[in-house]
Amino acid sequence: MTTCFQYLISIKQHCECAEGWLEPLLDVIARDSTHVVSPSIEMICDTTFAIRFPRFRKRRFRNKTSPFRMHVGGFDWNLQFNWHAIPERERKRHKNPAEPVWTPTMAG
Repeated sequence: MTTCFQYLISIKQHCECAEGWLEPLLDVIARDSTHVVSPSIEMICDTTFAIRFPRFRKRRFRNKTSPFRMHVGGFDWNLQFNWHAIPERERKRHKNPAEPVWTPTMAG
């Protein structure tokens, strides 16, 4: 039995992918083909070239536990792209940082 899937994968020329980056994205699509997926993007420090990974662990802030420090892209009223904290209703829905996040934009 032969199975064939067709996916369009677009990567900008300045991006680098780590080993194992694609499989989790394809898993989300396999579970629900109506999803459009995009990987999380780590930042690279412009002075040390160190990779800055997002903080996925829970942390304490003002005597409260703050779940997963992640951001999504969005626009302000001047149509300028900015990173925004994930809304509380979305953070509460998540059990772990690997779950998909609703977002109005994708990088690229």
